Amino acid sequence: MANKVTSMQALRLIIQLLDRNVSERNISRQLHISRNTIKFYKDRLLAGPYSFKQLLALDDGILSSMIYADSTSIQNEVERKADFRERLAYFLSELRDTGVTRQLL
Repeated sequence: MANKVTSMQALRLIIQLLDRNVSERNISRQLHISRNTIKFYKDRLLAGPYSFKQLLALDDGILSSMIYADSTSIQNEVERKADFRERLAYFLSELRDTGVTRQLL
């Protein structure tokens, strides 16, 4: 039976390998995780004030919040939805015209 690795265990393995200067490509091969995912984690981790060794000492909750919590994207989404709602009447009226598509708008 194959051992299942949780996402937090995988993240900690990624941190350990990055600390050893293993390339993203080799990490991807070893852990069977896409290079884009490795790059995403690496960029998020390097954006913080901690070294890789300090990151390994952090609690899972703190480490998880560093990776997954993104208040700016949540705020941007709220702003985008509000902007869309304000323009909805205009969009609907424009879509009634000949030759106007959603993609064009």
